[in-house]
Amino acid sequence: MDISYLLDLKDGRISELLMCTFPPITVSLLGLQTPYVFLKTAELHHLLRHVDLTLVRNLPVMISNGQIAREHHRPKSFIAISDHNGNSYKIAMKVASGGHEVWVSTMHRTKPKQCAAILKRADIIRNNRQKAPSL
Repeated sequence: MDISYLLDLKDGRISELLMCTFPPITVSLLGLQTPYVFLKTAELHHLLRHVDLTLVRNLPVMISNGQIAREHHRPKSFIAISDHNGNSYKIAMKVASGGHEVWVSTMHRTKPKQCAAILKRADIIRNNRQKAPSL
């Protein structure tokens, strides 16, 4: 992703940015009405409290290559667990408007034990966790 788009989002010149598009099977398994995952300005500012802009730039690949799961106690959201540069990250996405909108809500670095605990209390939707290449 071109960093200029993220800077436009950060500075409020645009209000949302498309992060990735899920394949039809993932959309169906998650019960979504849209394949598109967006990031809003406010959520970008939240993410930047936890990670830097260069890592946010890798979000599309991290979500696309991540293991997708729905935590049992959070039916209106789901997560991607992804590896990048030797670290694991949990990327949370919320579902709104009856599945017609999907937004990245937060991203945190996680330890392997945390990932295992999270996935233990979740339904695995896609289990193809791959290392995300740096952009």
